[in-house]
Amino acid sequence: MTRTTRRAWAEAEPRARQVARLLWERPEPGLAEHYAVGLLTEWLAGQGFTVRSGVAGLPTAFVATAGTGGPTVGVLAEYDALPGLAADGAACAGAARPGAAARRRGPGHGCGHNLIAAANVAAAVAAARVLRESGAPGQVVVFGTPAEELFAGKLAMLRAGVFDAAEVLLTSHPDYQNAALSRPCAAVVSAEFGFAGRPGHTGWVVDGNALDAAEIFTATMERLRAHRMPGVSVEHVPVSRDQVVPNVAPGHAGIWCYLRHREVDRALAALDQLAAVAGQAAAAAGAEATVTLLACSRGYLPNDEIGRLLGRCLRDAGPPAWTLGELREMAALAADPAAGTRADLELGPLTEGVDPYGQDDGEVSWTIPVGRVNWAVPAGLPLHSGAATALFGTDAAWRGAAMASLALALAAGRLLASPGLVADCRAELAARVAAHGPVPSRVGAVDLAALADLVGRDLGAARISGSEPADLLDAG
Repeated sequence: MTRTTRRAWAEAEPRARQVARLLWERPEPGLAEHYAVGLLTEWLAGQGFTVRSGVAGLPTAFVATAGTGGPTVGVLAEYDALPGLAADGAACAGAARPGAAARRRGPGHGCGHNLIAAANVAAAVAAARVLRESGAPGQVVVFGTPAEELFAGKLAMLRAGVFDAAEVLLTSHPDYQNAALSRPCAAVVSAEFGFAGRPGHTGWVVDGNALDAAEIFTATMERLRAHRMPGVSVEHVPVSRDQVVPNVAPGHAGIWCYLRHREVDRALAALDQLAAVAGQAAAAAGAEATVTLLACSRGYLPNDEIGRLLGRCLRDAGPPAWTLGELREMAALAADPAAGTRADLELGPLTEGVDPYGQDDGEVSWTIPVGRVNWAVPAGLPLHSGAATALFGTDAAWRGAAMASLALALAAGRLLASPGLVADCRAELAARVAAHGPVPSRVGAVDLAALADLVGRDLGAARISGSEPADLLDAG
């Protein structure tokens, strides 16, 4: 089986490398990944997958299925880019270039989602080919999940029951080590704190200034978070639906926040504290405040069964074989070229600690076992930067993604051939979920309509599922 899977994966790899590059050359932000969906679904359909597009009210979400019967193994594909992160080899830490040109750069794959999509789909194509040639029962399902950076796509798909088609899910991601994971990451709460005021000339508008309210809120939040929200990561960016200059008071100003903590209860408590601050800031400025819960996702629920399987498959795949020139190329993009790149494999899976990031597949992992493989980038390279975007368009970056892709293909094959292993993964999930207390009502919430409005996307006539009423000032 391993030899057959390797052969099938080797046949899929050239197309995967091409797709990764094409996605990198045409990056699209969350909820607007139309080219990516067309490219991936065309590839899958050509490999015998049956494709359904526009699932869960998301025009750029899809499900592609190959095979019949069980067991059923799902593979996640992410393909959204980040705004303002077009490739820039000089945009690493300490070398950012200021000015209008830098501010106006378009989207870019600064988180490597072009590689995730290509690598994960290649793993599914290889596993499906082996399954088809063997004639054994089982299904491989690819879930095209948009808007991961907005913490939206997988939450909407989960609420719509889309993931019910799989018994186990597999994925991969760039990070700073080559390893299989079975440890938690941070829960994430995404919310907009909006302020409505009187638009007009700033020389005359004194009472009811929305921008004043937003700035009072931000200053208060920054002052209080160390003492009132210990351990919670508070990330924010100003947003406005009005194009303004200094002498125009906008009718609306807002602050978009991500709140992260290992415990979702702590992140939600921080949200409620900031909702109170927003109300006070609005009152001080004579404006009105609304607080919109955009998304709420728990972090990964570890699964040691699937983690051990991925660890074995990662060792079978072997570490990336970078050339000396590729190592130098990667080092040149890093803020600290001496930091190096991991060329070895962690003895895995990694089970200790908590990863600081948060992803919307974290919430999915509480319903369906999720297994993840990481591949290493230079330790001195900041993810979500123009330098990272530059790296993720290179053959050097593909080597790590290819290692993860082969490991996922091997894992999918072993799961399809071992219904008992699938059952063990699901039994561990059930035991871990039972050990936790009641789930707060806001967990898993996603407001697609508000998110689309916030980032200027058109969801078209698609049915919006999973939306939540979201004025926390009224809801308490």
